[in-house]
Amino acid sequence: MKHCTLLAILLSGLLSAAVETDFSYADQGAWQTLPNSQCGGRRQSPVDLDLRNVTVDKILGQDLACTWQQNKAVIEGDLVNTGRTIELDVRSPHTCRGVPGSPSAHFRLAAVHIHYGSASDQGSEHTINGRTSALEVHMVHFDTRFASLDKAREQPGGIMVAGLLFDEADEAIANPELTKMAVISGTALRSTGGVLASRLNAAPLIEGTGLDKARARFLTYAGSLTTPTCNEVVTWIVAAEPGLVGHQTMHLLRTVTGLGNKTISPNFRQVQPLNGRTITSSFQPACGLHGRC
Repeated sequence: MKHCTLLAILLSGLLSAAVETDFSYADQGAWQTLPNSQCGGRRQSPVDLDLRNVTVDKILGQDLACTWQQNKAVIEGDLVNTGRTIELDVRSPHTCRGVPGSPSAHFRLAAVHIHYGSASDQGSEHTINGRTSALEVHMVHFDTRFASLDKAREQPGGIMVAGLLFDEADEAIANPELTKMAVISGTALRSTGGVLASRLNAAPLIEGTGLDKARARFLTYAGSLTTPTCNEVVTWIVAAEPGLVGHQTMHLLRTVTGLGNKTISPNFRQVQPLNGRTITSSFQPACGLHGRC
């Protein structure tokens, strides 16, 4: 009870960051009409990841190597409320190599943010065999051949996003880093534009998702950013196994306000057509995985 009270107090004063809105999750059909929008393209994200219709390449799982996968790795940065999400702007020099499609490139971690809904049966952007999770973490990386994330978003394959799905569960067995992210957000953002230097322990964040294994278990495909302008420049790596996020943590996240003093949730994009793209799996899916085959 004391823990829950602390979370409630810390989050009660969370206010929106001073950012301008140019799109709405309530009217996603209008995204295609925004300036320079690619949101109506044929390689959009998110998509449904159908485990019954994938190409298997087990080499991908052993090739992917990210410094944040290492034991005791810490992700440091500034935690902010952008008005549309809670985001950690990363300062730690974490990189990934062996990324599908760009195996020799190094991708630097730039930001970690979350998408979630107003109820436990909605929130993740990607779905697995049509099933939605309560929350999705995006670890956004850019190819270091480009000077910045902004430069990379203009280049084919310039961005890699690792997506982690989380199902809602009892707080006692849930991911402690997501709870901590919510708590720190509350202390940092009691006033507009508030920022707080923060850190996430990567090992417990990715535990149980499949990206914590020596041979990482994930699904990958070519797609886009999931917010306007929806640039089709992203290599997606979506963890195979959903982690767990606590009921109380989700309840508190759903009270966080953003633009217009409205709750940030729901802040997920609807699933987009695959349009013939190939989903590649780093493991051989077994019927019954997640109960989804």
